[in-house]
Amino acid sequence: MADERKDILRYALILFAITAVVAGLLAGVNLLTEGTIAQNDVLAEQEALREVMSEAASFEALDAETAALYGVDAVYTALGADGAAQGYCVKVSENGYGGVIQAVVGVDAAGHVTGVSIISHSETPGLGANIEKDSFREQYTGQGAVDVVKAGAQEGEVNAVSGATISSKALTAGVNKAVEVAAQLQSGASPTPETPEGEEAGTDE
Repeated sequence: MADERKDILRYALILFAITAVVAGLLAGVNLLTEGTIAQNDVLAEQEALREVMSEAASFEALDAETAALYGVDAVYTALGADGAAQGYCVKVSENGYGGVIQAVVGVDAAGHVTGVSIISHSETPGLGANIEKDSFREQYTGQGAVDVVKAGAQEGEVNAVSGATISSKALTAGVNKAVEVAAQLQSGASPTPETPEGEEAGTDE
């Protein structure tokens, strides 16, 4: 009996040691990759800025506290070579069908969308993931705030991705939020973020 107890104790100690080593290795890997992941996120954001406002010479970020007051992740003023503001790039996050959709939206001084770049999403491949396609995102270009329709979009509307109404509406909500924020900044109005509302349950059609 005593030998059995010793064996059990020995095995328990070995298991504990293995678990501790694995936990330590995982923590080490996390520390080593954390900086790289953060750097890649910054590079992706910078690339998105250039994509949605290609004519800008540089981008000047508003402080994080101000962006939060507007209810968005980040706001950049797009500057021309002469230093004059050409518009704004707004980083937004909206809940889609599979998770958060994060995008950068460019809006010129006239309030028209200059481009939409999706940074990350978890939408369904072949359905909601099609919001990444140029044919969908380019519908926003040149427009202000828009509505989503299933087909036959007119001015002020975009056609939803087939079978992905929720994903389409989520990205559109982000675009409309960016247009709203840009208009407030352009007019010098104080931030008036909306109170977040719960998403209606449902599935992509």
